[in-house]
Amino acid sequence: MQMKTTKGSSTAKPIGTPAARPAAPVPTSGPHKGEQYWVGNDCASGFARGEQRPLHIQKQAIRVGALFPYCAAEKVYRCPTGVRGEMRTYSTGYGMNGCFDATGTYVGNKGVRVGRTVLMVKRRSEITVPAPAYRLVFLDEGRISPDSYAIHYTTARWWDPPFVRHGDGTNVSFADGHSAYWKYRAKETIEAGKRPNPPYNYTPTTDEGLADLQKMQQAIWGRLGY
Repeated sequence: MQMKTTKGSSTAKPIGTPAARPAAPVPTSGPHKGEQYWVGNDCASGFARGEQRPLHIQKQAIRVGALFPYCAAEKVYRCPTGVRGEMRTYSTGYGMNGCFDATGTYVGNKGVRVGRTVLMVKRRSEITVPAPAYRLVFLDEGRISPDSYAIHYTTARWWDPPFVRHGDGTNVSFADGHSAYWKYRAKETIEAGKRPNPPYNYTPTTDEGLADLQKMQQAIWGRLGY
């Protein structure tokens, strides 16, 4: 995932954090300048080959992230059916301040506004159209990855592979706090996501496959960019 932010960034300053405790990274430039990562570096460099960081390192990375003061139960960061040995299997979507290099979605350190839709959201107050119930925040990839879940905005193409979990579907949650189970419609989406080395930048070839992609794009960005 080229250089992107690790699982999204937060504009909220962590509370109750002892000064001596190591902190998650805080970028000094780019669209997330001065914003501490949701979690620290819990991903091994060889994650694509199945490599994992030691469990105590993964747990520490969770504890020093910006999200931990608000969600301090380590077990909620992973799905029980996720990859064994990985402490975090959930990601934020690119549209929830996780974007680093998606064309047309931000300028400087602010999300682009198209009409009343802010593409890369930094504050909940920016979520107006569509309503919070339709903007995706967290998603269950089922495995660790080094950053937020990426998907293109300006083209009809997946970026990160479609993640297939739980009966050929996936679990997602939204900015209003509700969660949902999405079952993919297309055989090609399911097959792509289940490959041992799932494809990046996958372009759907069927109407059902395009519908799966666009559903995810609209939930992450709030609209289509093409």
